[in-house]
Amino acid sequence: KNIGNSGALIKYKNVFLDYNKLIHIHWFNDVEKNILKNNQISNFCEIGGGFGSFAELFIRNYNLKFLSIDLPEANLMSSYYLKESFPDKIFYLYDDYKKNNYLSYEDFLTSDIIILPPNLDIDPKIKIDFFINARSMMEMNFTIIKSYFDFIQKYVYKDGFFLNINRYEKTSVGEKIRVSEYPYDENWSVITSKPSFNQNWVHFLLTKRSIIQQEQNIQTELDKIKEIESLHYGKHIDINPSLTKSLLRKLLKLIFGNKLFNFLISIRNKLKKIN
Repeated sequence: KNIGNSGALIKYKNVFLDYNKLIHIHWFNDVEKNILKNNQISNFCEIGGGFGSFAELFIRNYNLKFLSIDLPEANLMSSYYLKESFPDKIFYLYDDYKKNNYLSYEDFLTSDIIILPPNLDIDPKIKIDFFINARSMMEMNFTIIKSYFDFIQKYVYKDGFFLNINRYEKTSVGEKIRVSEYPYDENWSVITSKPSFNQNWVHFLLTKRSIIQQEQNIQTELDKIKEIESLHYGKHIDINPSLTKSLLRKLLKLIFGNKLFNFLISIRNKLKKIN
């Protein structure tokens, strides 16, 4: 379905595709070969999955239970998109959560697609077979990334999986966010680690939870990633909106002087109140 009637989609054999979907299909193919065909996966959780394009592939092809965690605005889009795509699935949304302010193990079992905002109270009995974060941690500051890693490492099944696809370096949040510095604990073994398909500034890192010391090689791999990553330092300059606003204010003060600038700001504030 061309949900939203997008003019950017191409119809091919009765399905609609765009460039981003082709990347998702390529990622999915890697996950299928490395995990889905050889492991019992019954559920997955995507953090920051947007409107649900990547998640749709796992639900449609393997009928997996899905927990989505994202900002409320994205949840509006994903709930609409996935309901249109899977009208027969049982959905659990924020209105359902508000009844008890708690996602229970029973609600998790009886729902097919669960879409919630961050920082909610979730039953610790719930365990996730497969976590995904694709191109959204790179938009967060390190404190938020750390909180999500704590969440993943608490709720992942004892031999579950984590797919991390993010920029080698991202600076738009006011600090350098780098994949090699993501706060993995030691209990991960690396399955696949490589530059992402057709986006060599993004890394594709697929890992498995492991308490076997001989298998725990994540820190060694992060050191290897840092060597690749260093080639990208400073090459992709990101615009920080708050920094841009600050620089613009300084420029206007320089052009008009402090008194005229402050007068213009006061006029703007009065007009905003009238509106």
